[in-house]
Amino acid sequence: MSIILQDVIDQFKVNKTIDFAAPAPVEKTFGQEAMPIEVLLYKQYEDAAIRERVSRQHMRVAKDVLSVDQGPVRIVSLYPVIAQIFNEDVRFLNMLRTKPIFKCTDIQVRIPEEDIGSDQVNLFNMDGPLPAVQQSILSERTQTVMAFGQQVQISWLAEELAAQSPYRRNEVAAQLQKAALRLERTLNPLLLSGTEQTSESVPNIPRAGGFVTRSTYAPILMGGSNFTPAFVAQAINNLAAVFGYNNLTDVVALTNNAQLSVIRDLMINRYPGNNPMVKLEYDSVLYKRLQALGLTSEATLDGIQIYEDNSGKVIPFIREPQLPAGTTVFFRYSQPRLGGMQLGSGFGPWVVDRPITNLYDLKVMWDMKTVIDPLVSSRVVASGHP
Repeated sequence: MSIILQDVIDQFKVNKTIDFAAPAPVEKTFGQEAMPIEVLLYKQYEDAAIRERVSRQHMRVAKDVLSVDQGPVRIVSLYPVIAQIFNEDVRFLNMLRTKPIFKCTDIQVRIPEEDIGSDQVNLFNMDGPLPAVQQSILSERTQTVMAFGQQVQISWLAEELAAQSPYRRNEVAAQLQKAALRLERTLNPLLLSGTEQTSESVPNIPRAGGFVTRSTYAPILMGGSNFTPAFVAQAINNLAAVFGYNNLTDVVALTNNAQLSVIRDLMINRYPGNNPMVKLEYDSVLYKRLQALGLTSEATLDGIQIYEDNSGKVIPFIREPQLPAGTTVFFRYSQPRLGGMQLGSGFGPWVVDRPITNLYDLKVMWDMKTVIDPLVSSRVVASGHP
């Protein structure tokens, strides 16, 4: 006789010999039972599948009762498997999160940009007129903080059925987790591309200008060609014309799958006789130079190809699936930051409850973010490649 069945028989003996006139050994509250048989069965095994099989064997469960509620979340009370589908790939957003978030104090963020102006001064005769006046140029751009979010509406029946399932699933928490991922998957492409909308009057919806869209300095039109060493050198030279080569120790490039393989082939074929294993050894040296960028954890993942350009700059090409089609952006990793609005005492996302007439749990989850991108000259966009 199995241990579990013996425990059930022992419980029957206790129930048969109990003195119902005696005080209850355990103080009971409303809705509480004194160890029903199914609880004994479930306590013997931690695995949900084994508990279900034992229950069917000893409790003689003939069939499952499948209950489906009528709300927006469709729940089956005794579901054996949950196969979840979601995409967590938000590379640009993850890169911005490696730096402290910028605290926005208004919907419109002012971004002053100071340019040194001329790099050269004039010769002059000390016995003659003074040299010409030269000053730095101070200009200003704005960026808009955008609000985005969704509602989560779950019936109380759906919550209870999910809680009583073999998974003991907290349906509200599960749906809020998916909502948070939707916020990230929505925010990432908004930070990358899109035209800024500054008007706050209804029906206009304020939105931030995309990092790629606002990158108007020295664009590179590739005309359907793949990357070549000349195209990469052109991007680096454009940035070096402003900052100098010595300061370009933090250049990264976001690109697509097609160009990632092109960069890989360029590095394999860089020297005669190179092969994938030689490239792997070479990459192991180049990866160590990424520690200064804070990309060490990213470099251990797939989706990064290291390129060393003709000027000796190590450039990680990072796959970003949510980039605009046929676009690669070279930028100084230290420049863009994630900006956020604080409500209360912290940054979002936030969740609030709203009243509703039906027996539903209605929550609103939203966030307010933008990308702070000083110095337009700190990035170059190459467009028109496959």
